Amino acid sequence: MTWAGFGSGGRTSLAIVDGRMNAVGYQQLLENHLLPHGARIGGNDWIFQQDNARIHTARSTLKWFAENNVNVMEWPARSPDLNPIENLWGYMARRVYAKGRQFRSIRELQKAVLYVWDSIPLQLLKSLVCSMKNRIFDVVLKQGGPTKY
Repeated sequence: MTWAGFGSGGRTSLAIVDGRMNAVGYQQLLENHLLPHGARIGGNDWIFQQDNARIHTARSTLKWFAENNVNVMEWPARSPDLNPIENLWGYMARRVYAKGRQFRSIRELQKAVLYVWDSIPLQLLKSLVCSMKNRIFDVVLKQGGPTKY
């Protein structure tokens, strides 16, 4: 499993996670991979977007956000998945597995994923961030139904 974040100013470091994650592990991941990059990639008043996975909304995680002054975007339950990182994961998968590429080991795959993450063009990140207004408008227009995103 991987975790990463991005904003119009760049990307976080990419975390490769072994096994299942709990709320405490998620908070450690955020400490190591989100906090060092937040203001740089999102500006001084950056807002963190995530879904409503249990580890994301655990009482201890909400407390961690408050203690670390992380402003989290409200995300309604059962909402359409409009998080633009999903589009970025698709972009990465196409690059990692381009031309039918296969990997001999997990380590080889991890190296390829890290390479692709580090080579994502800043313009792609900016365009995904700028697409949020259109994404939200499309959800409202379609009354919560499927969108092109």
